[in-house]
Amino acid sequence: MIDGYFTLHNIRYGFEEANPFLKNFINHNLYFLGIKYIITVVGILSIALHRHFRYVKVIMGLIIVGYLVLDIYQVIILLTHG
Repeated sequence: MIDGYFTLHNIRYGFEEANPFLKNFINHNLYFLGIKYIITVVGILSIALHRHFRYVKVIMGLIIVGYLVLDIYQVIILLTHG
């Protein structure tokens, strides 16, 4: 959810949503956040259902690192652009 907040905040300063599907909802904050949340929940449930597969733990680790990097990047944008 923090990713959605940062995205909405940064868009006010001229940045764009990278996901082409979510770009359609960017002007409707509640829909945007709701859809972003649903996508995240479905992804987490999918990973949880397949947790016994060989590479799921590695993939989950990569996803977590990816979101951490994205959130750090968005915090940097927030701090430098107000």
